[in-house]
Amino acid sequence: MVSNGDATATRDRPLRVLLADDAPDIVTILRAWLEADRRFEVCGEADTLARAVRAAASRAADAVVLDWSMPPGSGDVTDAAAAVRQIVAHRPGSRVVVLSGASDPSVADAALAAGASRHLAKGTPLSTLSQALLTPARAPAVGPGPRRADTPVPAPTSPAGSLDADALHDLRTPLTALQGYAATLPTAAGRGDEVLLAHLAAGVRRNVLRLTLLLDALALEAEVVGDRLALRPEPVDLGALAAETAAALEPLLTTHPLSIEVAGHVVASVDPDRARELLVHLLANAVRSAPPDTGIDVALGHEDDDGVVVRCTDHGPPVGPDRVPQALARRSTMSRSRGGLGLDLYLVDGLARAHGGRVDGVAGHDTTTWVVHLPVAGS
Repeated sequence: MVSNGDATATRDRPLRVLLADDAPDIVTILRAWLEADRRFEVCGEADTLARAVRAAASRAADAVVLDWSMPPGSGDVTDAAAAVRQIVAHRPGSRVVVLSGASDPSVADAALAAGASRHLAKGTPLSTLSQALLTPARAPAVGPGPRRADTPVPAPTSPAGSLDADALHDLRTPLTALQGYAATLPTAAGRGDEVLLAHLAAGVRRNVLRLTLLLDALALEAEVVGDRLALRPEPVDLGALAAETAAALEPLLTTHPLSIEVAGHVVASVDPDRARELLVHLLANAVRSAPPDTGIDVALGHEDDDGVVVRCTDHGPPVGPDRVPQALARRSTMSRSRGGLGLDLYLVDGLARAHGGRVDGVAGHDTTTWVVHLPVAGS
């Protein structure tokens, strides 16, 4: 039997694994993979580092699969290294397998120094993850060397369109999900499981869209930074364009009911392709900000000064007036804390300004509304 508080004892039952990742597709794939193997039992999930620490103890996890880039959450868990240290302290002998999208060796060094039993790059074959979970935890390395997990590393300014560690992580997340869905397809097809096949197909569509949006954002970033946005303004029906954009983003909106209200015939003088990009990133920011199963409200109308306005409201943490400049900044650390490249609002602002408009932020009790001002057709 496995004794309380010690995950290294002789086991006559499956290995209890906690999945700690804030990407639902990754959790779905890992759960499906592990639950198909009798050697494992998924004992819980966590979407922040603080919740992972608590769940590892309360669920008596023998092993934890932990995303290095998860948000910290509440409490005294400041970063992933601190989470790993607390997990192994609360569950002596437990195995912590860290996943990350970064190729920087310092990430692996920091994870192992904190007490992780293994570091794996996202995209590593799932069979390798299984083997890593079954390998007993190693004693932490002792000796000289720059392996301090709590030493802050300054974040360099990334050239426009570049793939820094955060960009690599965010690109590898949908790629890892696609890899997992591809690995599961033969099993689902062999069983003739139509429900699972439909679920896998939806996951593929969702992650292909995420990957496409990330690559498009990097390309658009380079245009905005380099002041190379080519515009061909013409009268555009923003209500119709908003509906088309929402339909294209439907795979990402499944957990966020979307309402679009149009006051009259809202026609702006904009480049239709650039306006579509603006709406894409406005909605993408709302999806990242809003908790699951909360709505996103878009309202389009006219202003008194012969302009048009697009309002997008989400139920994420309110962004007060003093934080709006930070939220609109390029590769904003505030936006990155919710996942992503921190580019969505920066791109919305850049596209609005290129058309002679602007972006404002208005905080409510438990909402944030981003207000995009654009020129009316004929102005």
